[in-house]
Amino acid sequence: MIVQEEVQERRDRQTEVSQVLADAIATTDPEIQQILQLYYAQQLTQQEIAAQLNIKQYTISRRLTRAKEILAKHLAQWSRDSLHIDLTPALLENMSTVLEDWLQQTYQAN
Repeated sequence: MIVQEEVQERRDRQTEVSQVLADAIATTDPEIQQILQLYYAQQLTQQEIAAQLNIKQYTISRRLTRAKEILAKHLAQWSRDSLHIDLTPALLENMSTVLEDWLQQTYQAN
């Protein structure tokens, strides 16, 4: 019974994290949303996205980095507020990995 409760608690946390990140994406600039869609869902390279949007590749790179920073900040804020977790460099690095995995899974599922 304890194991089932722990499993359910993990699922609930994953659902909360997904909602936090989905809400954060919804508040970003439409161009960033489009870049995320092209990069993760359509799996285009930065160069292909740049050609499609008629902007420089380094701009795509910067906007992807900016998008991940925005999402990481939302996730960190949620962690502090909801889980009362002190954010350490190791935890922030782990969050970055979780965020990248979430982006890949979420966009490839759509």
